[in-house]
Amino acid sequence: MMWFQAANLIIFVRYELIVLVAAMVMSVTHRLLVGSINTKGLLQDKGDSGGTSPARVQLLLLTASVALYYLLLVLKTLEAKGQGFKLPELPNELLLALGGSHTLYLGTKAASARRTIADTPDQPTSPP
Repeated sequence: MMWFQAANLIIFVRYELIVLVAAMVMSVTHRLLVGSINTKGLLQDKGDSGGTSPARVQLLLLTASVALYYLLLVLKTLEAKGQGFKLPELPNELLLALGGSHTLYLGTKAASARRTIADTPDQPTSPP
């Protein structure tokens, strides 16, 4: 049983994870391209204006940018073969910016929901 050694098992699991992640990325990409994942109105404001929501746009752009930056950090860590693999840490400033972005989005969403509730007239309740 020469093939069943810890080093071979680690290599096998590493390649298996790469294949799994690649398959998921290809599946989501394919479903986006053929339209089975509905992205219509993803950046639209759900309020009265119906235009593009700036809060949604900034949230999407900042989140995608941070995700890409983290992916590049992981790839850079993988290239450094002298040390064991350890997930890199994001700078605190980037985490604060990401948290602020999400707070801004949730704040605008909460204000919009409160405005919608305040604009809704009271409905009379019918007796049972």
